[in-house]
Amino acid sequence: MKWIVAAMLLWAAITVFRRSRERLDAERPPVDPDIDRAELEAAEREVKHLETDVKGRPLEDQLGDDWGPGTPKPPYV
Repeated sequence: MKWIVAAMLLWAAITVFRRSRERLDAERPPVDPDIDRAELEAAEREVKHLETDVKGRPLEDQLGDDWGPGTPKPPYV
């Protein structure tokens, strides 16, 4: 009788362990092989030390710099 309880406890532990691993794997984003990690890290280092205004925009960019023809007016600050 004791071995049945021990076997059931072992089965329950294995089941809980496998489900927790599956849940962790599902939460982890997939790795995209097309991403150039070195280039991404270089870009992050480049913008890391930029000074920003109150809203978090880089100070070297002016409002409306990235607006092209046919786009609406930029919002007022």
